[in-house]
This record gives sequence, structure tokens and C-alpha cells, in this order.
Amino acid sequence: MKRIRVRIIFSILLGVIVLIYLYTTLPRTYSKSFEGIKYRLGETNNQFIEKVSISINGKLSKNFIFGKKFVGKIKINDLEIPKEIEEIELKFDNFNRASIDYFFSNEQDDSFRAIYGTIYIDDDFSQLTIGISEPEDLYANSKHWDSINGLMISAPASNRKRALEISNNLMKDVLYKDLQ
Repeated sequence: MKRIRVRIIFSILLGVIVLIYLYTTLPRTYSKSFEGIKYRLGETNNQFIEKVSISINGKLSKNFIFGKKFVGKIKINDLEIPKEIEEIELKFDNFNRASIDYFFSNEQDDSFRAIYGTIYIDDDFSQLTIGISEPEDLYANSKHWDSINGLMISAPASNRKRALEISNNLMKDVLYKDLQ
């Protein structure tokens, strides 16, 4: 009789653990739209402000071992990421940061890497900020972003002050000092 109770309790606990694991790891569909601000960092660049519309459509999965992964599309105004392939895969690290880049081939089988920047999100996908990678000079093959005068997108935000607050909050674990 005692063994049957132990087995029943063990089975219930195992069932609860499996349900919790499935609930937390099954991909969830995200279809969100934001109004945000594109701006350049630095006190001397505070006049550069552009309103942007951002939409994110795809699936976000969480795994205890591999972390968060988003598969889908990101659209910033009329720029669809990715435009050359069907979907992009973003693998988020412990700082909720992922590189927005992907590889694709053209009709001649030439391979290319498209780099847009680095995205930071909060846990429930309600805020985001993107550090946009820019070429170092006209002839550079590589792109970079810097915290002095880099180009940013933050959402939801209607002004530069709110956009900076979102960026500083989402990037606080990787910044040495607040962005300006």
C-alpha cells in the first residue's frame, strides 16, 4: 500500500515537472508592432531623430540549456529583415542580446553575410533596442557600432529621452557607462 502511494506521488511530481518544462520551452508566436525612435548617440548628435515603425513576427522558444531563440522576420519601416531568405534565427545570450545577421546566396551561388546590428529585448518582448552596425568607411567590408556616436533604434518610444532610457536599461549589463 505504501509503495503504491509513493509511485502515485512520484508519477504526479514527474507529470508536473514535464508539464512545466513543456510550458516554458514550447515556442510561442510573437506578432508585435512598435513605434520607436531612430537616433544617433552623443550629445552633439541630439538633433538626429527619426520615427520608425517596427514589427516582429515569429516564434520565440526558451530552452534551459540553449537559451532563447527567435525565428521569424523583423520589419523596420520598409526594410524587411531578412529579405533574401525566408526567416532569420536570433540566438539570445544571457544579456537578452542577439546579433541580427544572416548568410545568403545569390543565383550565382556567391555567399554573402548581411549584418544589421545587435538587438536587446526584455523578457516579455515589450521593449527593444538595436545598435545599428555601420561601415567604418566607404571601402570597409566590415561594420561596427560604438557607444560614442553609434546609430540606435529603441521602442516603444516617442522621444529621444525615452529611447535612451530604454537603451540604457536593456544594455545596462554590457555598458561601462550610460549612453548619451
